[in-house]
Amino acid sequence: IHAALKDDYASLNSKSGFVRAGYSSELDKWQAVLRHDPKSTEKQQLQTKYRELLGSTRLRVVFQAEKGYFLDLPHEENAKLLKNEDSRHELEKLTLFQSLKNSVRYRSEELRQMNRELTEAAVEVERVENDIFSKLRDRVLLVRDELQAMASAISQIDVVCSHAQVALDRNFTRPLLDGSCELHIEDGRHAVVEAAHLRGSNSKGMRAFVPNSLHLAAKPVGSCWLLTGPNMGGKSTFLRQNAHLVVLAQMGSFVPAKFARVGLVDKLFCRV
Repeated sequence: IHAALKDDYASLNSKSGFVRAGYSSELDKWQAVLRHDPKSTEKQQLQTKYRELLGSTRLRVVFQAEKGYFLDLPHEENAKLLKNEDSRHELEKLTLFQSLKNSVRYRSEELRQMNRELTEAAVEVERVENDIFSKLRDRVLLVRDELQAMASAISQIDVVCSHAQVALDRNFTRPLLDGSCELHIEDGRHAVVEAAHLRGSNSKGMRAFVPNSLHLAAKPVGSCWLLTGPNMGGKSTFLRQNAHLVVLAQMGSFVPAKFARVGLVDKLFCRV
C-alpha cells in the first residue's frame, strides 16, 4: 500500500492522482502526457508556426484545462486576415469554435489531435489508477482478518504503553485492589486538572495542583462524607477526582496518588 499510494491519498478530492509515481510504468507514461507545460517550448513553437502561416504577430496559441489548445485572434486582426487572400485561405482550413467580445477562437486538426491525446491520457490515468486500487483492495481483503487482529493487538499495546508513559511522567502509583468496601486515597490528584496546571504553569503562573486525601470504609472510619465549601472551592473536582481514581485502578492503570487502596466497585453514581 505504501509503495502504491501517495501519503496523502485519503485527503485527495479527485478521481485520480493518488498512485505514487514509479509504481506503474503504464501510469507514468500517461501521467507524463498530462504533465505537459502550457508554457513549454512546444507551445512557443506552435505559436511561431501559426503566426508565420497566417501572417499575424497578434495570434496566440492558448491552452486552457477545460478547452485544451486553440488559436486566439482579436476581431480586428481576424477581419484583416480575411481580406487577404492567402491568409483567408489558411483560415478556411481552421475550425471556428468560439466567438467572444474581443476575439475569435480557432482550432486546427493538429491542435484537435493534441487535445484528443490529452483527453485520452486523462481517461487512461483514471482507468489505470482504478485498476491498481481495485487490485490493492482485493489483496487487502485476503488478509482482512489478520489485519484486524494486528490492529486490535496494536491498539491494546498502545493503551498499555500510553498508561505506562503517563505513570512515569506524572509520578502515578500502583494501586492496591482487594475485595473490601474500602476506598483509601492519600494525596490523590485529578489527572486532567493537574495536566492543565502543568501546561499553564510556565506561561500563566498557575499553581501546582493541591493533592487531597479520602478514606471511606466501614466503622469506625465511616462510609459517607459530607463535603462543604464555597463556590469554586473544588468540591466537584474532588468528587470527580476520586471517581477517576476508582475507574483508573479497576481498568489496570496506575493512579495519580501517593497511595491508593481500592475495593471492588460495580457502580458509580454522580450528579454534579
